Amino acid sequence: MEKAKAWVKNEYFDSASKKEIQDLIDSKDEKELTERFYKDLSFGTGGIRSIIGQGLNRINKYTVRKATQALAEAIKNQDPIDGKYKVAISYDNRRFSFDFAKYSFDYFKHWFFALVELNSYLLLLECYAQIKKFGIPLS
Repeated sequence: MEKAKAWVKNEYFDSASKKEIQDLIDSKDEKELTERFYKDLSFGTGGIRSIIGQGLNRINKYTVRKATQALAEAIKNQDPIDGKYKVAISYDNRRFSFDFAKYSFDYFKHWFFALVELNSYLLLLECYAQIKKFGIPLS
């Protein structure tokens, strides 16, 4: 409950995000609040997997930004390729996929990464071909 209250008070989160959590606090939905805040969303071998919603254990623009930051830090620990850190970002037809890709793109752009935006619904093999073409180790 304390993490949920801290979320609502934090100026970093937008008003819609705060309202979603405040409504759960007001309705005393402790089961849902516990599910959303009992742990930070983890990044596994298949990427991030969770329910879309507000909270630390949900996929939202804040957890996507956090995962992007962690990935950027890991990339910066590697040797750059041709003097640049390269990243490919794509999206698919899942809900908010384009928005989450944009949050990641903007973060990497801010930190001067060389970016390739695969801006269409490419088949996996097409994505792989583009990644190889641009010499990108991570995508």
